[in-house]
Amino acid sequence: MSKLRAFIFAALWVSWLPAAPAVAATATLTVVFTNNGEPLPDPSQGRFYVYEEKKRERYLAWATAARPARVEEGTYDIVIRYVNDTIVEERVLESFTLTGNVTHEENFSIVPAHLTVEITAGGTPIHVHSGSYNVYIAGTRGTPLASRRPGERLTLRAGRYDIEVLYRDPRALQSAWLNDYLIIDEHVETVDIGVASASLRVSLTHRGIPVSPTEGEWEVHRSGDPQPFAGGRSGQPVELPAGIYDIRVSYHGFGVTPLERWVRDVVVEDSTRETIEVVEEASAEMRVNIRHDGNPLREAWFNVYAAGQTGTPLATLRSGSVLDVPAGRYDIRCTYRKGSIRAEKWLLDRVVDGRTEINVDLPFHTATLTIRPPRRIRDRIERSSVLILLDSSLEMRSAMGSRSKMDLVRQVLLDTIDILDDERIDVGVRVWGIAPRSQNNCRDSTLLMPLASLNRSGVEQMFELIRPSGFAPIAYSLQKAASDLPINGRSTVVVITGGTDSCSGDPCDAAARLIKRGRADRIHIVGLDQPKHGGTDLECVGTYHAADNRARLRNSLRTIFREATRADRGRVTVFLPGRNRWVASAELGQSILLLEGRYDLRIRAGERVFHWSNFELRGDRTETAGPRR
Repeated sequence: MSKLRAFIFAALWVSWLPAAPAVAATATLTVVFTNNGEPLPDPSQGRFYVYEEKKRERYLAWATAARPARVEEGTYDIVIRYVNDTIVEERVLESFTLTGNVTHEENFSIVPAHLTVEITAGGTPIHVHSGSYNVYIAGTRGTPLASRRPGERLTLRAGRYDIEVLYRDPRALQSAWLNDYLIIDEHVETVDIGVASASLRVSLTHRGIPVSPTEGEWEVHRSGDPQPFAGGRSGQPVELPAGIYDIRVSYHGFGVTPLERWVRDVVVEDSTRETIEVVEEASAEMRVNIRHDGNPLREAWFNVYAAGQTGTPLATLRSGSVLDVPAGRYDIRCTYRKGSIRAEKWLLDRVVDGRTEINVDLPFHTATLTIRPPRRIRDRIERSSVLILLDSSLEMRSAMGSRSKMDLVRQVLLDTIDILDDERIDVGVRVWGIAPRSQNNCRDSTLLMPLASLNRSGVEQMFELIRPSGFAPIAYSLQKAASDLPINGRSTVVVITGGTDSCSGDPCDAAARLIKRGRADRIHIVGLDQPKHGGTDLECVGTYHAADNRARLRNSLRTIFREATRADRGRVTVFLPGRNRWVASAELGQSILLLEGRYDLRIRAGERVFHWSNFELRGDRTETAGPRR
């Protein structure tokens, strides 16, 4: 009886307990995104959000394309969004019932396009932080649809747009517009802003010794403006608009009273280098104006030396610049080089006191030479060979911008190879300077890649083997290149170097022999962070390209490879008479500007090669390729 009572009591107690809540069923929603019937290339471009029905203040769940979102079964509002850079399209599924596992397909009909705007100033790519471009819907202004830096890729709907291109130089904000511009597919546009860009590097010396960047600095001023708008430390380059400026230099070495000096009316264009001696007392100033037949030679420059002294000049400046110096006697070397034109004149023991203006007339006479192709000769289209002679000496470890010279060459060379037509060109690589410097090895030249079809992975593996460390036997490498190249073929040699020959060789002689023997058709020199004019001993090797930044290195290599693969009917190469010294080179039919005088010519016309010795050039002469008459 007691057991029955206990059972009844327990049953009654349980009946009084509150009922357990029911467990809600869970639903999943998966949205499959397509655009024009194709899956999205990037799932993150598609997203959807689940909201309470009629309430879109805060979403309950979200997921990207093809991934499920989990919520309780019920009725919801679903927001489906496609986002691809500037393209945003949104759709709403109202009162959408979710039970069990639901898959919803959503197709968009968007035609994307891609735009990249490269900005140049006077033909030179600008610094990435010096410009930008804004994109507007055609016919509208106000807030731009998007803004990007030069070279940055933008995705937007195919259609018509207005594009504003901006370049911020230290003097003003320059702009250009591309109105009602149709953008479809992949589009790359290069816009020249019309302002010539230049780079300036000022190196300071004190008592003939280079000043370190920590002890010397310089400023660039517009004429009459006490406020600088650009500057840097000794030996460091800056980018600025081309023009004429005043430069203030200062030196604060240990144990030396701080010194400063002004150099006025300095012409800055393209890649300009100035070397300025900081002196204890500047009691005079000199201006050197270099002319030819009374006309200013803006591309001429002058070196200033203490009278009777040689070696490193006190200053190296463009013609027309004003230099503060102590009153005294000086030797002045005036030089002009443009293409194959080279003229020089020394002024010895010149007195400089107070304000001294020195006018120099360089006497030289020019002539033009044109060698026409013979009749019945066609453009020669055949497989080309390009042999790269690459510097791997210790010099290639030095910085060029924010990276080492070798790292910069590696990246630019790989980028250049990617755009070449491998069906028309064979590429090989010979390097010098791999051996440790302690070995003093002036025969350190190795063919790492024989001439063969382009192979990017092979080039990448080659760079993994290179550790810049040794000497620079450039002349010896040019001699060895003769065995790497076919004879009388369309071979181009490209010498990429960060310095000059350190093994007492004669690269100019070796290069001339390479061409005269028919192993090379043309030779190019790419000087990394070297002076454009007058500061290198390699200009007589071949066509010289000054590359002091990534953009100029890229443009030089692309120009060289484009020329190497272009069809031609022949080529003429000019040498000094009786000497292995290259002067100039051009395709048949092109005119070459030279100094009047006598020259040796090597002429390739189709498959035939002719040698003209001691050819006299006066005035303008046009000849036809063939045996010397």
